[in-house]
Amino acid sequence: MLVHLNADTLSPLFSIGIVAWPYAGSKNSGSAEPFASLRRPTEWRRVKTIAALALIAAAAALFFACKGGEEEETPPLTSGIEGQVLIGPMCPVVQEGTPCPDQPYQATIVVWNADRTKKVRTFETGSDGRFRVPLAPGEYYIDPQPPDTGGPPTPIPQTVTVPADRFVEKIEGIPLLARLRALQEEVAARVSVEDDFRDPKIVAGVDAAYVGDIAYVVAASYDAGVDPIEVVVSKVAIDFPYIPTYLAFRELPAIEAAVRKLRRRPDVLLIDGHGRLHPARFGVACHAGVVLDLPTIGVAKQPLEGRVGGPARGDARPVRIEGRIEGFAWTPPGRSTPLYVSPGHRVSAASALAIVRRMTRHLAPEPLCVADAIAKKRKNEEKRETGSEM
Repeated sequence: MLVHLNADTLSPLFSIGIVAWPYAGSKNSGSAEPFASLRRPTEWRRVKTIAALALIAAAAALFFACKGGEEEETPPLTSGIEGQVLIGPMCPVVQEGTPCPDQPYQATIVVWNADRTKKVRTFETGSDGRFRVPLAPGEYYIDPQPPDTGGPPTPIPQTVTVPADRFVEKIEGIPLLARLRALQEEVAARVSVEDDFRDPKIVAGVDAAYVGDIAYVVAASYDAGVDPIEVVVSKVAIDFPYIPTYLAFRELPAIEAAVRKLRRRPDVLLIDGHGRLHPARFGVACHAGVVLDLPTIGVAKQPLEGRVGGPARGDARPVRIEGRIEGFAWTPPGRSTPLYVSPGHRVSAASALAIVRRMTRHLAPEPLCVADAIAKKRKNEEKRETGSEM
């Protein structure tokens, strides 16, 4: 509350105290007119101003005294939630007798009331994933937040009951790989391994090289005669670790950035990685094809899933998963080890092999050779400039 005071409104209030003061002074001085000094306008205004200031100071002191008396120190809460956020398992394959511990994960967590209509607290765990948050007894909804820059999935939201005088250990570990695999299997249902294109006139290849958490990703497009059309380079910050069989979660943002920079959209995209020859039938080539809505082909240097065998198709041998041909092992001219070619999206296995053969002059498809060489060159230039050892 704001009170406005001025000297005119204060004069009746202070008239008793004001009269007593000059009379006492006048008596000592022997004045015959004890109030004469107050009859002079200047002296009267001075007295009223002093009185106003005195009242304001007294009111302020009273206000803060009352305020201090009203505020009582709130005792610390003896109830709440505590625990540690972990991600795991962090191994592509968990084997008995082989350690694969979960890892601490720093996360932002929002605490809501039970019916999720009011936000109670927002907090961030420590770098070791640990937290201890006081909360009044009651029911809460714990809602971990995804990172702003992307990255690993967050824990599934959960409810918790906080009793009186006790901290409840909550927030379970993040089943990182299990959730990523489930996501792969869910999106894999959208993959088509039927030819969904006409005779491709533009075929592009994309590859990346890394300096720390920075990716230099290159997209190179060629015409059907294996003549270059365009090359683009993108520099993209990466915030997801390298985990075998989960390459798309690391490289897809960089792949997408480079491909979208091409002035002419390719008819088919070759990717340095697997397509259907993957434990979830959903390698990086499949993921990129679904996201970009492009026919894609995976071309990998190392096998990941499937068994090579059966009648050869010229210089290529089929690779089967559960009895189905999902790709081919093909050894290009000048190469001693095979490339593993498989459909990504909107391409059949036979067409994937035919396109890769057509675009290859030596060792690997020309668009991928050029993308790989330029990406490595940019990486080496960056290392020289920064003195990086990575």
